[in-house]
Amino acid sequence: MTDRTMPDAHPLRSGDPAALGAYEILGRLGEGGQGSVFLGRRAGSGGVHPDGYVAVKLLHAGLAGDAPARARFVRELDVAKRVARFCTAQVIDANLAGDQPYIVSEFVPGQSLHRLVQAEGPRTGGALERLAISTLTALYAIHQAGIVHRDFKPHNVMMGPDGPRVIDFGVARALGAAGETQNVGTPAYMAPEHFTGGTVGPAADMFAWGTTMVFAASGQPAFGNDDMAAVMHRILTGTPDLGGLPSPLREVVAASLAKEPERRPTAREAQERLVGAGSEMPAEALPPPPPPFPGGPSPAQVTEPRVGAEQDGWEATPPQPQPLLPQPQHVPAPPVRQEGQGAGRKRLLVPVAAAVAVGAVLAGGSVWAATRSGGDSDRPAAGQKGPNGPAVEQFPGGADRNTDKRSARPRNSQSPGAKPDDPKASGSPGAGRATAPPGGGGGTSGGGAKPGGGTTSGPEPANKYSPQQVCNSGGRGGGYYVQRSMAVAGGKAYQLYNGSGYNCAVLIKTRNVGRASSVSVWIQASGGSKVADGGSYAWYAGPVYVSAAGKCVRFGSGSAASSYANCG
Repeated sequence: MTDRTMPDAHPLRSGDPAALGAYEILGRLGEGGQGSVFLGRRAGSGGVHPDGYVAVKLLHAGLAGDAPARARFVRELDVAKRVARFCTAQVIDANLAGDQPYIVSEFVPGQSLHRLVQAEGPRTGGALERLAISTLTALYAIHQAGIVHRDFKPHNVMMGPDGPRVIDFGVARALGAAGETQNVGTPAYMAPEHFTGGTVGPAADMFAWGTTMVFAASGQPAFGNDDMAAVMHRILTGTPDLGGLPSPLREVVAASLAKEPERRPTAREAQERLVGAGSEMPAEALPPPPPPFPGGPSPAQVTEPRVGAEQDGWEATPPQPQPLLPQPQHVPAPPVRQEGQGAGRKRLLVPVAAAVAVGAVLAGGSVWAATRSGGDSDRPAAGQKGPNGPAVEQFPGGADRNTDKRSARPRNSQSPGAKPDDPKASGSPGAGRATAPPGGGGGTSGGGAKPGGGTTSGPEPANKYSPQQVCNSGGRGGGYYVQRSMAVAGGKAYQLYNGSGYNCAVLIKTRNVGRASSVSVWIQASGGSKVADGGSYAWYAGPVYVSAAGKCVRFGSGSAASSYANCG
């Protein structure tokens, strides 16, 4: 007998699981860059009531052979379970099937905002305003739990029967804790800091929210959705097209699309601006606020992470089980930070190398590879992760690469075509990327001293080079952006990609920064050999490149290895 109450789903394919943990798999709901989504229900539940159904996302990333990483993945998704259920699809469970992680969340019947706009046209009037407030409420709840969504877009807003719901939050954080940090996202909705190597925090979600609202009101993202290099160039340097967005939403969205993360409003600030726009009253006309209810939090106790918070290592106090209700007292809406106000001549300092990279990618007429963007048409990648023996000792350049050539040029100061390790370059070290050394240890003075020698000094200095700068300088084109990273001995290894089809790997030192010490990095396409670089370097190892059209790629340092992923 046919189950007429079961939600619509596509038939399972050959090779799809029949069950994942305690959940029976009933059909396919979709597939994206991170994995496949299935309709499921707890085994033996019968699924008579719609609430009995769940959405099960089986991720492509593999965590084989690394029990601590598997434990960190599950533990971090426990944080996602604590996100307040305001306009979100609640995370219910998380575990692994073999080496593949899966996440179980509340099933939201309906279609995505992306499909709805395509089918019925842009949102207007009250429908648009409700969408804006609901999604800001969801982002506020997510950020309060210490989570950055990193892939907020129309595809991840489900238009359920009870209103919009945000889905797919917490995945990036959990993978990052397991050592599988991917630069997830869809280019049209990614903030400038995704491309420039800056901090990707809650402000990046607000940028994505802004361009999502433009899509909802016009059918097009704020910076277009055509060629990847052209979109990236507009995001870094152009002015957003806000279409016919009405006030006050127009002003809030414009502020959210500021190039500088610190100039964007938080989710709560944006929400207060929209809610208060039509109801502002003189303070003397308001009744005095009632005393707080017994046991309830005072307004001063409810805080939100600031937009500049560092995602890697950024922790918010886990939310307590207390109601997040609007406070009865009047809170004036904060002024929206407009372009040109309060910032003077301050603008996002887009690295020269990144600007040259955009031009190189544009000139090459490259197009965005959907399998690398987290889009809807991504193919699954076989996931295998674990020690694979030492890296191949093939160090390009010979013995001369064992000298300290990477010590003179400051970050963001290279000229077009110049390598960052140019010994003739001048200047003092720039701000660089400050990454805490693995294990939290500080550096030691007296570079080159044996363990135990010298005196203990403060934290490691910032590395003056970025992964993008190093990969853009290696003669394999420009426009590289980070796809994945992981902590390894001596620093952090990165995998990057550009529109011309090259994958690049580099290790940026976080230990013994600025002093010669042994580091290495390698990259490998499926079915191919490792391409490696290593030696006694002061700032970084690499870059190493592989062209892997139609293949999956992994990278690592020594015996530390990522899974094969980013196939295309």
